[in-house]
Amino acid sequence: MTRMVYPSFLSNALKIFHNTVLVLEREDGTVCERYDMMFTLKTKLQQRQSDGFFGAQTGVLLQQFPDRQAAVLREDMCNFYQSSLTYLEQRYDFSDSNYQKKVASLALKKSPFNFSHLGEAVEVLQLSKKLDMDALHDEYCVVLPHQQAIVQSGATVVEKWATLLKHTHTPNMTALASFLLSVPITNASVERATSASTAQANESSSAPIIFSTLSSR
Repeated sequence: MTRMVYPSFLSNALKIFHNTVLVLEREDGTVCERYDMMFTLKTKLQQRQSDGFFGAQTGVLLQQFPDRQAAVLREDMCNFYQSSLTYLEQRYDFSDSNYQKKVASLALKKSPFNFSHLGEAVEVLQLSKKLDMDALHDEYCVVLPHQQAIVQSGATVVEKWATLLKHTHTPNMTALASFLLSVPITNASVERATSASTAQANESSSAPIIFSTLSSR
């Protein structure tokens, strides 16, 4: 019976990580969204640990063990959550100084952003010398009335910004958004492009060999 508990628990718990990875590797993902994704993962792990929740099926299996043995199994699974949280916190910066947290409000997902959010983004992206902050404030006032409707839409972050800036003369905000949205959320897209280039190069290099082999037959 013990052999069934751990696979059941891992099958359930690892889905949290798998789903997060799938979201992070989306081609339409932006760096504005990464902090919230990682914070959501952390929160889910913490809540499961706090609630002693190991999956519904695992809970049913645990009921079939004597109390003392079930307690040992629960402790093992709580230790898994704790080890996962420790690993996560060692490798991702959840502090207020993380630039990804500072630009998270520009994802236009939970609520409209304010001018201070734009100012923080300009600072962390080191664009202050390239943008006119006075003009940026004027541009912010232009798009402010349209933010709420865009936040409530189900569009991607890139689509939301395209809609927000459409038919407006907002060169500073457009430059900021273009720079911000060009930052990859992970290196997955780079790895895909590299893999595709490598595959194409391998095909090209093997073509003369194949042709030579066929010609000699």
